[in-house]
Amino acid sequence: MALFPKITATAAAVAIALSAAVATPAQAATNQDLQRLLYGAAGIAALGLILNEGRKNQAQAAPSRGGNPHRAAALPASCARDERTRNGWETFYETECLRRAGFRNLPGRCEVRMGNPRDRGRTMLSGACLQQAGYQPERRGWR
Repeated sequence: MALFPKITATAAAVAIALSAAVATPAQAATNQDLQRLLYGAAGIAALGLILNEGRKNQAQAAPSRGGNPHRAAALPASCARDERTRNGWETFYETECLRRAGFRNLPGRCEVRMGNPRDRGRTMLSGACLQQAGYQPERRGWR
């Protein structure tokens, strides 16, 4: 499918170049005239390809949900844990579980140590902080 626009652009460039050559009064074609015609057609074809590449790059860079293409997937509910804190129940996400699910470069400011301070606990990520950073939680069913 990506080949079709390139062929169309090339065909249009050749058609424009040939129509200019046909519209001129009949005269003896020299090597220099033929060379100019070929250079013009090649230039128009190259311009068409460059414009087509620009459109393709814009389509690839289009943001997905949330305005950031890297955050299109929802945080998996299987990694979510509800923990009781001083402020009531809060949702946290297990860091290793999210990494196994393919999430990389998660915001460090959302990291929280949970558990016993003597054994250094486990690292979790605050659900509220992740949502503020643009990540969306997966639906968890009944709560």
